[in-house]
Amino acid sequence: MGGCSDDERSLIVSLTKSDIVDGLVEASETWMDPAFPGREQAVEATLHLDNRFTYEAISFSINQQMSLVTKETLLRWFGDGPSVSGRRIGALVSGNIPFVGFHDFAAILLSRGSYVGGLSSRSPYLLPAFAETLRKIVPIDCRFIDGVGERRLDTLISSVDGLIATGTGETMQLVRERCDEAGLSELLARRPSFSVAVLDGRESDDDLEALAEDVLLYDGLGCRSVTIVFAPESMPIDPFLNACNRFRAVFPAHERTTAELRMNTALLEAAGTPCAYPDDHSFLISRGDAEPMGPGHVRWVWYGDVSSPAEWIGRHAASLQIVVSSDRVAKTLKETPVTVVRPGEGQRPPFDWEPDGISVLDFLRRIETSAEA
Repeated sequence: MGGCSDDERSLIVSLTKSDIVDGLVEASETWMDPAFPGREQAVEATLHLDNRFTYEAISFSINQQMSLVTKETLLRWFGDGPSVSGRRIGALVSGNIPFVGFHDFAAILLSRGSYVGGLSSRSPYLLPAFAETLRKIVPIDCRFIDGVGERRLDTLISSVDGLIATGTGETMQLVRERCDEAGLSELLARRPSFSVAVLDGRESDDDLEALAEDVLLYDGLGCRSVTIVFAPESMPIDPFLNACNRFRAVFPAHERTTAELRMNTALLEAAGTPCAYPDDHSFLISRGDAEPMGPGHVRWVWYGDVSSPAEWIGRHAASLQIVVSSDRVAKTLKETPVTVVRPGEGQRPPFDWEPDGISVLDFLRRIETSAEA
């Protein structure tokens, strides 16, 4: 998708915040229909790429995010937000989960910025397809950078006045180096992270099934995915195992994940590591030290006193995105520096969620201030 013509740019200048809000709401309502051609075609194209997305996971991500886009929500979140006056704001978007990057996309447009996206080759269709739907309603200034790897990154950095970047530790190091070389000082760099859960053994079947979603949706990829579960020594693992089986009946694992889990299971059993898994190898639960596992694999860690996981969380806070626990357990974790959410909220962030505790609106305000200086 290219940039705007002079006529389109004149229309963009005349747009109000209310115009953009109304456009986002209308486009989101349109995309709630799985049969809408723009969405349907983008989903189909995405399923043929080298990623771990399933139709069910893509549908969940789109529907969850679109359901949050109401006029009241957008106005409450953005309020009297920043105006970057047509400055070009780039977004280097990761491809670990489907339809990622929508929140930043909306923030940049509402701030009257020109959106320039650099998308992962694992998911280059969904956000541009939504942008095309929106562009038919309001004349947004939006384009996406072609290419892969360092070439795409260099093109993106040379095209923008500020950059929001998400990726692996290696990617983020490269982003910082290239921004320094290019003299681009306005950078919002998001760190790679993961999430954990703390149980007290009194969770209901509904709680455990909600936790299964937090663990297994998107095959455990994404910073809000729970990869370690702390549980009291007296708590059996079977109820959670059953909850994961029920979840997988609705949200199947990607075939690449099941293939990897078969190999991982064999290695764990050869090493004598206790583990549990279903016949189809759609997930894997292993016991051992608290360390993040790979896709579809969760580590089950028993504790004697809840102060033990609380201390672990405190030591590893810089690597954590959220902690999932019941309200009962949350009271014992009140001093933790990491956001605590209920089971089932891990993969359902609110629209005003701030990854790493950093507000994208504050970042855009910084660019607004620098533009005025």
